[in-house]
Amino acid sequence: FGSAGSEPADDVLVQMAKLANGLLGARYAVGGDGADPSDFGDAGSVRPRMLKQLLGKGHPEFSSARQQDALEYYQHVLQVLQRAEC
Repeated sequence: FGSAGSEPADDVLVQMAKLANGLLGARYAVGGDGADPSDFGDAGSVRPRMLKQLLGKGHPEFSSARQQDALEYYQHVLQVLQRAEC
């Protein structure tokens, strides 16, 4: 997270790293390492709505709250990640 730009909340790679950290770590697992759900907070977590807004930014269909095709959204997410890595 140290290499993030001035606004980590708008950095796709930082948000995906936080998501991976949460999914792979025991910190957010119920009962994992004695974690108490009240300890979770927002400091190290990624809100699903925020992530969807970040990934859909600049795309007319995926920036809305309308229902979208899952395959098209997945392909869009992969394109966003590919652009972010370059």
